[in-house]
Amino acid sequence: MAVAVALAVAACQPLPRPFLPADKASRDTTRLPFDDKLGLFVAGIDDVPAALSEAVASRLADRLLDLGIPASPASANRGSYLLQCVADFDGRDRLSLRWQLIDSDGEIVGLFEQVARFPAAEVQDRLAALSEEIAEQAAPRIAGLLDRAAAPAAAPALPDVVLRPVDGAPGDGRQALRRAMGTALARHDIRVVPELAEGTLVVLGSVRTQARGGTELVEVRWAVRAVDGAELGAISQSNTVPAGLLDGAWGPIADAVADGAAAGLLALLQAAGRP
Repeated sequence: MAVAVALAVAACQPLPRPFLPADKASRDTTRLPFDDKLGLFVAGIDDVPAALSEAVASRLADRLLDLGIPASPASANRGSYLLQCVADFDGRDRLSLRWQLIDSDGEIVGLFEQVARFPAAEVQDRLAALSEEIAEQAAPRIAGLLDRAAAPAAAPALPDVVLRPVDGAPGDGRQALRRAMGTALARHDIRVVPELAEGTLVVLGSVRTQARGGTELVEVRWAVRAVDGAELGAISQSNTVPAGLLDGAWGPIADAVADGAAAGLLALLQAAGRP
């Protein structure tokens, strides 16, 4: 089923404003190896005194937060990762910790072992120092497990496209928009080919103008179609410009239009390339 996507594009003079790509909002560069809405639930350590389990869970959550990983010993949701640990005390001041990272489907996605000195007779007195030591050693290893568990799958191969001249464009827009879109798609690693073949898609552009006194409403539509003509999605842009502005050479306006639509076309082509 076709999907229509409307693009509203940000201001940047002297080009017509809605034809320009939107400024990307500044993004927090905090290191998050997975969706920050999911997080990590730190469940503590089995088979150790409760005070030690709680102290380690609390310190470990703090240390992971320092690393940019949303972690909590108190709250989780259905999508959270779960961190569990089972301890084994050998009776000789040596504590073996077996950590497991479990995803929201219950699958173990990472594990490691850690050894800590555990003077049982002094645990209460050394609670803070011991929990700090365990957390400091475990946190970076847990971060590494999360990085590997959340590594994105390989992106689907993008289909090649045939790019047609743009229908209805005044001035030199028929070819200028086509050339500009070819350049914009190439920046997104989309290959434009001259002829249709199996698996190739078609990108069609069209322009409609409507006089409004001394101005014109210019509407640009880009559609992605399969070889059989079925429309897979479309992107629309519009702007009001001075009358006659586009009756000659489009120049940099063609580049702005293409840049403003290319990301939306990429999304449509990615969806079309998924099995």
